[in-house]
Amino acid sequence: MKIAVWFKNKIKSFDFFELGNSVILYYFFIFYLSSILFFVGIRGFLWETSDVYYKALFYLTIGLIFFAIGYYNRQTFSVVRRLPDFLKLKSEWDFKKVPWVFGVVFVLGLGIKILRIFGGAYSYWQQNSWLEKNSFYSLLGIFDWLSYVALIIAFISYFYFKKNNDARYHLWQKIAWGVFILEMIYALPSCNRTFVAMPIILYLIVRSYFSRITWRQIIIIAMGTVIILFPLGNACRNPKILSHYSLVEKPLAEKSIKNIENSLAYIKNAGNFTFNSIFSRIDQFAIFSRIIEMNEPFLYGKPLLNFFISLGPPRFIWTNKPIISGGGDFGHRSGLLAPDVKSTVGVTIIGDWYMNFGLAGIIFGMFFMGMLFRLIYEYFIKRTEISLSGVMIYSILWLNIIKGMEDWIAPVYAGLVKIFILLLIIHYFLIKREKELKTV
Repeated sequence: MKIAVWFKNKIKSFDFFELGNSVILYYFFIFYLSSILFFVGIRGFLWETSDVYYKALFYLTIGLIFFAIGYYNRQTFSVVRRLPDFLKLKSEWDFKKVPWVFGVVFVLGLGIKILRIFGGAYSYWQQNSWLEKNSFYSLLGIFDWLSYVALIIAFISYFYFKKNNDARYHLWQKIAWGVFILEMIYALPSCNRTFVAMPIILYLIVRSYFSRITWRQIIIIAMGTVIILFPLGNACRNPKILSHYSLVEKPLAEKSIKNIENSLAYIKNAGNFTFNSIFSRIDQFAIFSRIIEMNEPFLYGKPLLNFFISLGPPRFIWTNKPIISGGGDFGHRSGLLAPDVKSTVGVTIIGDWYMNFGLAGIIFGMFFMGMLFRLIYEYFIKRTEISLSGVMIYSILWLNIIKGMEDWIAPVYAGLVKIFILLLIIHYFLIKREKELKTV
């Protein structure tokens, strides 16, 4: 009985946005879900089971186990508790300055969006624009986050004032939802599913820490977003794919046996299109299996050293700065991309560790990532007792880390360092100074 009550309380208090929980859930989603579907008879995403398949499944499981060991290692807890609050994350926000900081961040973020639109670097189809060829273009990737920071500041202010029964929450409610709607208007025509999903995720993170939301509501919103977003994004990017599923060729008007059959076929094909749009996109098991199958020589940390290149001077200073992503080369070399497709394929975080050091890389790399993620969660959320700046910084870090699980390690974590510096600057403008605290 006590075990049942304990288990029920654990489920009730489960934090979806605790970094370790999120990583494990997403890891399961992108690596194991396709295998489960395969074994229950839903084929199409994996080739027939083989030595490569079982080897990949074994390596993925080893990686998950050592990630969990690193994340739940009590040694990490003690390290974080001994760290001083040198970033002043527990400091209160000065709400006399918050509107000004929000305004500046919002206007700068809006300016970046306008620059992308008129610079030809906005949508999926726009490539090799004059803006992308500009040496300052690399900075846009960091400043793109300004609009999301503005969204977070607005929602934090709204929930903070509402929780404290401050009438100012009415104004911040309108501002927050206005910025949210603007983000969606900007994102939808781009056919970029990530652009559309990010404002929704950030809202859920902020609300989960400052307002009441159940894990059931989070699941419903997340599933609804995926079911709607992935098919629409697929159709938006590849309109011709609709004809493959005959979605626009089935008449629905006349009431006859034949047209009833056509209607049923229409519904079935729409379901197949939705299913394939979701699972063909999230199936990262196929990428990791291909890495195993290619059996290339280990790289022994060479791609990981690109982390320092990415942190080097920006391209307008270092004109010959190497391009470090490597995604397009791997995509074509592995056969995951057609020769005429100009796109990139991330090798996934565990794939990157394997390509560098093999099974040892998976064991020690995933263990290290587990400890790192625990440190981030403990320092910004638990240790600060859910402070305003802690949640602001953590939300952006969380989004980059989860999104980066499908990518290469070096560019993702070099980008995290740059974004973190930007967030710290904004944080210091938001908080009360020591002199201000003494006069209160």
